[in-house]
Amino acid sequence: MNTVFFNGEMKFHMSQEGYARFILDHLVALARADAWFLRNQIDKVLKFTFIMMENPQCEERTRFLAIEFVLVLVEDKKGCQILVNTGDLHIKRMLSQLLCMIATVNENTALDNRDQEQCVLIDQGMKSMARFSRALGGRFLLEGFPQPFESCFNSEEWQRRRAAVSSLSIISKNCSKTLKSKVDLVADPIMKMVDDMHHHVRWGAMYAVEELSKYLHPELQNHYHQKVLPALTKAMDDFSDSKIQVQAAMATYHFVENCTSNMLEPYLDEIISKLLRCLQKGKQLLKQWALSALAAIARSSQVSRLLQNSYALPKFCDDESKRGI
Repeated sequence: MNTVFFNGEMKFHMSQEGYARFILDHLVALARADAWFLRNQIDKVLKFTFIMMENPQCEERTRFLAIEFVLVLVEDKKGCQILVNTGDLHIKRMLSQLLCMIATVNENTALDNRDQEQCVLIDQGMKSMARFSRALGGRFLLEGFPQPFESCFNSEEWQRRRAAVSSLSIISKNCSKTLKSKVDLVADPIMKMVDDMHHHVRWGAMYAVEELSKYLHPELQNHYHQKVLPALTKAMDDFSDSKIQVQAAMATYHFVENCTSNMLEPYLDEIISKLLRCLQKGKQLLKQWALSALAAIARSSQVSRLLQNSYALPKFCDDESKRGI
């Protein structure tokens, strides 16, 4: 096998792409069966793999297969150590490739629609980012390899900024145990994006707040309530984009569920006011999440402040019940 696959330089013309896939198929199988076997040839193997992965002229299935090899390698304990021992370059290249895949969203792609054909590459990138971060550890990636993420966050292209935000959401979900003690690694860059000039990025930031609220609680609430709560109320006031409002209401629900009454107290009047406005002027989905958020606030704040505003709720709920809300 060494002689057939790795003897000399591995250079392929595109007419030989089928043979390249044949090799990648066997590499994936070998990594699953015995990743340690590759240790003496790993530099050549990875050089070949990244040539296939990063070449835009390669077919999508070829590039996906190259990514699959790296993922299978790092998901094996010994294989992961082999990759780490090669140095920083290959991990950075893998992160950059996955971020590029996630950044293929376009202006016409629905914010929450994953069924369209153009979303295949995005979905593959997101699933691969989840597997890669689980295998290597989110804290290890974010502390040791911040450059690919920083490059995206600082990009003038909104697609790359959105990809960075989405990636931190994915990493937070899949690496919550290691990130709870270093929540700032994900929370700080995400909070900088809540006021981004592009609505796709703002929506992504609101979704990220929801994910962090679910998987990094109560650390996120303990350390970031002074930043998150004002950002949520501001986003709920964005009547120019109903999807952002809905996502902000969803994030509010998940965030306040793990807040104490002391955390909420300085912000209750404004939050409740914004949620009531969403109930009065929003569409059905926004109203549903606004009601859920109000219920969560009532539980977290021991109801007292919400009861002071209850004069607004009975009339509204009575009116809306007649409409089947």
